[in-house]
Amino acid sequence: ALYLHIRILWGIIGPAAVPSLPSDGDVATFDQRYTSMDQVLALRNSPNVRTPSNDNMVQKIVELRADFTSTSARAKQASRVPETALRFMLGQLAKYGLRAWRPNFNEGAYSLYNSTHRFVALDTFRQLVVSLAYDHMAVDKAYLDQMLLLTQVYDHYVHFRIFKIWEREQKYPGAAQAEMERDTILARRRKVSICVIYLESC
Repeated sequence: ALYLHIRILWGIIGPAAVPSLPSDGDVATFDQRYTSMDQVLALRNSPNVRTPSNDNMVQKIVELRADFTSTSARAKQASRVPETALRFMLGQLAKYGLRAWRPNFNEGAYSLYNSTHRFVALDTFRQLVVSLAYDHMAVDKAYLDQMLLLTQVYDHYVHFRIFKIWEREQKYPGAAQAEMERDTILARRRKVSICVIYLESC
């Protein structure tokens, strides 16, 4: 469920979707707003911070819902996440002054910018699990308080697996789409083979 949550935040639901990096302007805006981890943690830990209104929230939700309409298993799972949960996720982005959730692979995994994205992802994930937004995925809530484990899982998925997809796409544009098409063909061949074996056994 954490992997799906990350992809929803990132807006990369499709099987061939490749993440985009933040613009230089977005990074500069963040760097001007936050100069230390203490500032980020103060905002994270303050229960009285009013979440700013997100003017683009409705459009963002429309775009996310459009991504959920494909026939992939991931899209079907994402389509079952309540709109209130999506609004909460986007609202938390606005709270930190982020226009979009886009980790920056040009910085270290634990830079201030990327650390803030980690906070947003894990904090919203834990909240949505508690609020039953991912109950259709049978999430084991016993792991929610194991922040070290969640952080390790997050880092491996974002800064290794997704990074490798992004890196390969930079070297070989269209690689993700080609891989998706190849996997689709192989899956169809496997289904045909199973059908043939079944018919021959009858």
